[in-house]
Amino acid sequence: KMFIHPRIVQVAPSRIAPTLESIPDGEETSCEAYAGLHRSVSSKASKALVCCSHFRQRWEQIKQQEESRNSIHLWFYRTPPHACLSGVCALIFGILAYILLLYASMTHEIRVSYGSSDVSKEFVLESDLPGPVMVWYELPGLMLNRREFIDSRDTGVYRHALVYSTYSCSGASTVGDVLWRREGDKAFVSLVEGVDHFRPCGHVSMSLFLDKYRLFLAGGAEVSLEESDLALPTDEDIYRDQIDALQCPQGSLGGNSSSSDSQCYKIDGQLSWIRGRTTYEHWKVWLRTPVSPYVRNLWARVPGGLQAGRYNLTLPVNSPIWAEWGVTQKTVVIGQVNDLGSTGACYTLGMVCASIALAEFMMAFVLLNAPWWPSWKQWSQRRAQNRVSPTE
Repeated sequence: KMFIHPRIVQVAPSRIAPTLESIPDGEETSCEAYAGLHRSVSSKASKALVCCSHFRQRWEQIKQQEESRNSIHLWFYRTPPHACLSGVCALIFGILAYILLLYASMTHEIRVSYGSSDVSKEFVLESDLPGPVMVWYELPGLMLNRREFIDSRDTGVYRHALVYSTYSCSGASTVGDVLWRREGDKAFVSLVEGVDHFRPCGHVSMSLFLDKYRLFLAGGAEVSLEESDLALPTDEDIYRDQIDALQCPQGSLGGNSSSSDSQCYKIDGQLSWIRGRTTYEHWKVWLRTPVSPYVRNLWARVPGGLQAGRYNLTLPVNSPIWAEWGVTQKTVVIGQVNDLGSTGACYTLGMVCASIALAEFMMAFVLLNAPWWPSWKQWSQRRAQNRVSPTE
């Protein structure tokens, strides 16, 4: 009467035989009868059979479908749209390059380099710089991005800020560990003297940049340099609960802090070597080590701006230790910032955008003039020749 594949229905012959006997001899059996027979044998097997059959039929329809006569969507795979896309990208990046380079040319910077033996430097400002004017210091070739150096920090400062850290003060945990490293640095020695514990410890804190600057006009008038709020606002959230501020004891101020800046700090109940709000602010900036061997940190601001004229930059503190550490020339950068960043950042991004725009323009030119690409008419003819008629 019928055949049931053993891979589809796995049942005993004794269960199949009564069902087969119920079909009269010579009677036409249809797919519905077979489906009913399958349901009577095994409902799960029949469902699997129907599902597989539906999937097989659908797959055959997909494989046997005719090629669409609408060839508009194939146009996007040809050279004209690719050339148009490259042209649009070249236009966008060209506009970005123009804007960034324009901002870079509008933002002025004065660079004053000095060595460890210099006491003052003069420079001329040719045009007014509206405020706020920033004062940075640069230390080229300083390898502060090494893993051993970055991990040398005080765990008492970062224990609540990080879930897991490898920070350790090994080799720079006591006053004796750091004094011999900066023995000729009077500003650093004056800070460390009089404390029993070197807190915050670590090589990052030990290498704090302590140079000081004062700016005067040619007539002798001093320009006010504001050294407050230099660090990122989120840095205060890290140190607020770990470092306690207090009034410095009488006679405990170091040579790097003025009597009007009599702020001291404690870490885990131990008096810190950091004294003065400005030193504390510079320390927070210094702890954000750069990813490249080039240090550029903010040192002060001039809120009112600078007028054109001749200036004298004096160096009341000029540490000679940096020459021993490989930094033979330090640089003071006086300039402006805009909404897009500093002059160097705008110029770098502008050149990158200009390079991308040039590459996209060259790609568009090649796509429009390449002789080896077939034309749209040739492509349509090839499709017509390769199309198979349903009657064939």
